[in-house]
Amino acid sequence: MEEQQIMRRKFTSTTALKAGGFSGLMIIFGLMLSNRMEAALIADENFEYAAGSLASDNGGIGWNGAWYTSYGSASVNNQQAMVSGTSAAFRLLATPVTLTPNTQVWFSFTAQEISPVSTYAGLSVFLGTGERGFAGDPNSGPTTWGLQPTGLSNSGPQVNSKDAANVKSLLIERYSIAADGTGTMTLWLDPTSISQLINQDAVAVGTFVQSPMTFDRIRLASGSGAMNFSDIRIGTTAADVLPNVASVPEPGVGIMLGLGMLGVVAVRCYQNRSVAS
Repeated sequence: MEEQQIMRRKFTSTTALKAGGFSGLMIIFGLMLSNRMEAALIADENFEYAAGSLASDNGGIGWNGAWYTSYGSASVNNQQAMVSGTSAAFRLLATPVTLTPNTQVWFSFTAQEISPVSTYAGLSVFLGTGERGFAGDPNSGPTTWGLQPTGLSNSGPQVNSKDAANVKSLLIERYSIAADGTGTMTLWLDPTSISQLINQDAVAVGTFVQSPMTFDRIRLASGSGAMNFSDIRIGTTAADVLPNVASVPEPGVGIMLGLGMLGVVAVRCYQNRSVAS
């Protein structure tokens, strides 16, 4: 009888270790998966700088060096960058981004007209000195959010009819290249979730036919007036760049953590049954 109790205790301990080890491995795997998922974020800029000139500010992630101005000037205040008049501020990415067939890249940023923009103001991607695409206010006249696949063979500027003057908006932009090499730029305004983004009609669409398409830096620029920018994100999925989902764990992480917790619960239940018997 005593020998049987000793064997039962050994079996219980061994089972607990195995189950505990399994649950621990599931938790660790979940955390590793989380890190892998978050790695899809290419760059992030929150403009957490002291008020003053934006040139030489160097923060955020995914960048190669500080902001620099090509002409005019750019300033920063209250975690927002502003370009005004005829001005342009550039920042190099840590690694150039190349789009090939069946790939895409996503951008998000907030923008607001501060004084009337009579020509253009927005965010562009560049390869060296060549502009590859633009999102913001691409036309003269009333401020309307839109796109311009500049420097590429394209269908011309596509804009929506919404007057965006003095309205702070979240712009979600996607560059994608289909299997046949056709490139598409798509713009959405103010989505609050992935499901809303999926179900919301795009406000602007532009096409380009160059594949592959590479860019190595971004530019904030205006030809007149003034515009504020904040919270720039670049990623490989919409979830990477939507502010309200960027901090939510990926489904795979939740599954792994859940399996780990189930392992812990299973161990405790088995131990309780063993003690009761």
